[in-house]
Amino acid sequence: MDIAADHHKPLFLSIFSGSLFAARPPPWYLLLLLFTILALFTVQTANRSSSSSSFNFPFMSIPQNHDRLHSVTHDKSCADFFSGVGAVRSTVVSITDFGGVGDGITSNTAAFHRAIRYLEERGGESQLNIPSGRWLTGSFNLTSNFTLFLQQGAVILGSQDQNEWPIIEPLPSYGRGRERLGGRHISLIHGDGLTNVIITGWQMCYISFSAITYHHCNWTLNTQSNSSLL
Repeated sequence: MDIAADHHKPLFLSIFSGSLFAARPPPWYLLLLLFTILALFTVQTANRSSSSSSFNFPFMSIPQNHDRLHSVTHDKSCADFFSGVGAVRSTVVSITDFGGVGDGITSNTAAFHRAIRYLEERGGESQLNIPSGRWLTGSFNLTSNFTLFLQQGAVILGSQDQNEWPIIEPLPSYGRGRERLGGRHISLIHGDGLTNVIITGWQMCYISFSAITYHHCNWTLNTQSNSSLL
């Protein structure tokens, strides 16, 4: 068989004559292959562009939120996370200004009562800071337009003295039971009919309501920190 002659045959004649391996693809076949590859590449690129604009991948969102992540990680505070939620408090005091002692032994019930009463008389927009320490106290009530801020290492301890826990009437929904009729002890931190109350702290990471009760409050934001209520 003359292979040189087969080079000049059309593709289908080369296949028919049994010289498939000797035949060369015609130019239109190469153009079709090139066009197919180019079309697939274009479609794949378009899909990548639409996916990146529709979905927020972690490695794409980090540069956009770098400033925010920096403030949470390095400033060690999540206070800016709630920026815009409430106004900045105009009056800021510390529990130590009212005789508070954070040694875990001294009762601070009277100090909390004096501090809350003082801030309530100021007309609101106030903040009470609790420094690092173990602050033993009985029950105390909050006030409206108020922030209770627990600084790093602050722990509020519930007193074991029953005289520091007032007895109040049981709620209609629950009480002491048929065997133990009567009132109940008030919670550690209590609020009734309040607005714009924030409980927050340093490097917020946990939320708990076990020692906090509030009733008829139209805006109460409670956020627990790595400081503690025990």
